[in-house]
Amino acid sequence: MALDYSKIIEQESEKEFYKKTHKNIMEYIQIHQPVTFWQIVRNVQGSDRRVLRLLHQLTLNGSLRKDRKKISLSHRFKRKDFKEEVCTKCQGKIIPIEGKFHQVLKELHKIILTKPIPTFLFDQRPVTPITSVRRVAYLLWRGDLEGKNIAVIGDDDLTSLAIGLLGKAKSIVVFDIDIRLVKFINSVAKRKNLKLKAHTKDLTKGIPKEFYAKFDVFLADPTPSPKPFELFTSIGLALLKSGSERIGYLSFFPSHQEKSMEFQNILNKRKVIITDMIPKFTEYDFLPSTYNTNDLALLQKFDSGDERLSFHENLTRFETTKNTQRKIFKVNLQQMLGKATKRVMKNPEKDPAYNSEDRKFILSTMKKMKFKS
Repeated sequence: MALDYSKIIEQESEKEFYKKTHKNIMEYIQIHQPVTFWQIVRNVQGSDRRVLRLLHQLTLNGSLRKDRKKISLSHRFKRKDFKEEVCTKCQGKIIPIEGKFHQVLKELHKIILTKPIPTFLFDQRPVTPITSVRRVAYLLWRGDLEGKNIAVIGDDDLTSLAIGLLGKAKSIVVFDIDIRLVKFINSVAKRKNLKLKAHTKDLTKGIPKEFYAKFDVFLADPTPSPKPFELFTSIGLALLKSGSERIGYLSFFPSHQEKSMEFQNILNKRKVIITDMIPKFTEYDFLPSTYNTNDLALLQKFDSGDERLSFHENLTRFETTKNTQRKIFKVNLQQMLGKATKRVMKNPEKDPAYNSEDRKFILSTMKKMKFKS
């Protein structure tokens, strides 16, 4: 049955994407039913809030039925007689979280309780704690961690602390624009005696020469639009030691956007070799502050109690070559501002950190950003 997509999307440009999302969700449910809302968000595509609205509309028009927070096709749709299976140990993420990684995850959960609240002014959207630990486990498995000098570009996820807690890296250096986060990471590193140092840096102004070509591996999780992606990639490449087989990790192809060749073209232009791409590896944490009153009411109806998330991306690993281009991409702050940042610049009350002890920081940062832009 036809759907009124105006009740699902927030911009007309999203309509075609969520038509495809509708089709993909129905196919997923047909194979795996009964399923929960969070299973759909984790395994299909779309952002949590728009998928929630879509499921609500599909239950209203009779395409789906909901029984005790489990979702199935209505009786008029035939169920498929096979089910795809995902590894129960790693959940399709290649590396299971076992042994010492459980302890790292436990420690990270405690640390996160006192971390600064994310701000959209810097387009912060932390991943889930288990995603940070999975990254560390994957780096170790791939030989990209033990005895390595690691650079982390932007770290509202606290992946640097997860790396430090494992105690395998030679050194870890973080670059982040958020002074609150830098102070927090440094205080934890000092308390835990980690080989880790964070620096406050606006990457649109480049990085100090002392850090050029000093690292074996870099990790970055840039805003999923071309200019921020190319800036973070170019900074990472400038940080890596010269020569081939230096390693970069990036997350892109977010589940709430159409796939774009632009990201791959940027990597091709830089002459690096993509070696690994793991779908749905990077899971972004659920932020209740992004929900309006109507969405929160829908969440009460559909929330099954599973681990929450907002959306996911692929994890991509690449290696440098002797021809890799390392020149830093030039971009100004205004070109880096994402949709969420622009919304907050117009109305700071939409920022997660605004209604907290960090309100003064948010307002002063807004003033500086307006002046710069």
